[in-house]
Amino acid sequence: MPRLSYYFSVQNYDGIKDVSRKFLKVSLLISVPAFLGIIITSDYIVKLFFGDSFMPVSLTIRILSVLIISMPLTGGVFCQLLLTSGYEKKYFVCVLLGSIVNASCNYLLIPNLNQNGAALASIISELLVCLTMILFSRKVVRVQISFKDFICVVGPAVIMALIIQGLKIVLFALQFNTIISLVIIVVAAIIIYGVALVILNNEEVISILHRKQTDNDIKTTVR
Repeated sequence: MPRLSYYFSVQNYDGIKDVSRKFLKVSLLISVPAFLGIIITSDYIVKLFFGDSFMPVSLTIRILSVLIISMPLTGGVFCQLLLTSGYEKKYFVCVLLGSIVNASCNYLLIPNLNQNGAALASIISELLVCLTMILFSRKVVRVQISFKDFICVVGPAVIMALIIQGLKIVLFALQFNTIISLVIIVVAAIIIYGVALVILNNEEVISILHRKQTDNDIKTTVR
C-alpha cells in the first residue's frame, strides 16, 4: 500500500502496473494450490479436528475454499488500488453492495441449505465484491496477467491436485492413519507443486531461486 501510494503521488502508472501485477501473481501462486488442496483434504481435516459425526461439514469447507482465491484479490490487489488512488467511495460501494447481497442470500438460502447456504451466500457476495472492485479499478489502471503467467500457476496446481488425489486413494486403500495420510499428502503436494513450478519456469519462483543463488554467491565472495 505505501508503494502504491507513492507511485500514485508521482503519477508513475508503469510502477503501479508492475507492483499490482506482481502482487496478483504471488497471490494466485499461493491461493490456487491452497484452494485445490483444501478441496481434496477437507474430509481429513474434519475427521481429524471434529470427528466422523461432523463429516457433512467437509462440503461446507469445500464451498468456502473459493474464498482462498477471491479474498486476496478483494482485500489485497484491487482493494489497495482503490484506496490508494482516491477511490474510497467506490470501495465503500463495493463493500456495501456485498453486505446487502450477503444478507439477502443468507435469508434465501439458509432455510433450505443450512450451513451450506451460508457458505454459498459468502461466496456469491465475495465474488460480486471482487467483480465490482475489478471494474472500478480498471478506471485507474488495468492489471493484466499474461496467458503464460496464468498457465505457470494453474498448470502446476492442477498437476499437484491430480497426483495427490491419486495418492489419497492409495492411502485410503492401504488404510493409513488420518494424521499420517494428511502429513504425507501435504508434504507430497508441496514437493510436487514446487518441482512443477520450476519445470514450467514460473517467473516468480525462478526469480526467488536466482536471488537466493546470488545472495549465496555474495556470501561466498565475502568469505
